Amino acid sequence: MTDWKKHLEHGWNALKNKEFQSASTHFMAAYIQNPDHPLACYAYGRELARSGQFAEAEPILKKAWDTSDNLVQAACEWARVKARITSDISSIFEFLNNLETEFNDSVIIPLTRIELLLQQGRVNEAEEDYTKALNNNADPQKLQIARAKIEQLKGLKQVKEQNFAKAKQHFQKALELDQNWAGPVVNLGAVYEKENNIKEAEKLYLQALDIEKNHPVALYNLAKLLFEQKKTVEAAGYVKNLLLHHIDYPGSGELATRILE
Repeated sequence: MTDWKKHLEHGWNALKNKEFQSASTHFMAAYIQNPDHPLACYAYGRELARSGQFAEAEPILKKAWDTSDNLVQAACEWARVKARITSDISSIFEFLNNLETEFNDSVIIPLTRIELLLQQGRVNEAEEDYTKALNNNADPQKLQIARAKIEQLKGLKQVKEQNFAKAKQHFQKALELDQNWAGPVVNLGAVYEKENNIKEAEKLYLQALDIEKNHPVALYNLAKLLFEQKKTVEAAGYVKNLLLHHIDYPGSGELATRILE
């Protein structure tokens, strides 16, 4: 295939079908064939970010925005990535505020700000941006995802306060809002594990892996849980998968040594 646009089309279709490796291959091919086109830069930079390669993604996403007139999604993706690799978060919010002045009818900007505010633990401000996006008739699906992230953070705050009943309510709400997100399912599992409901925790970790088959936290938690139940053979399979896809995950080496020795 030599047409970079075809690679983009196949990449987006693969991503929609959760064929992540195929999507990555196509986006890379599109970028290699046309490294200066903003759409190719955006797709490949976004894919690098999705796989956690933030330092590599940042300049490519910046190029996507710098070489386009109105690719606001590239600017917002750049802001997300930049926030991962800089301590100057205030400059990212300033960038988004300036962007919103130019594109005041864009709903992706407040949705991006919600995500960054939640990473900072600023729930009240995130709620304000959610209301703003809601009043601006943002895409209902994107609003649901934003609401799910707010519920997720509220759940994590309740976990810190040892209020597991409320935490579970928030995680369950997040899952209902975004059934394609493994995060709330993993967190629900972790809460049940804290409550010593091992059967339910195991079930939830498996459910998370059905949503995202190589989710690092689900793989780690499930391997550890099975090992503690003396299900060493089963645990070994999950920890090997963890090492295969997330070799740098904190504690993975130590857990693998305990299970595989």
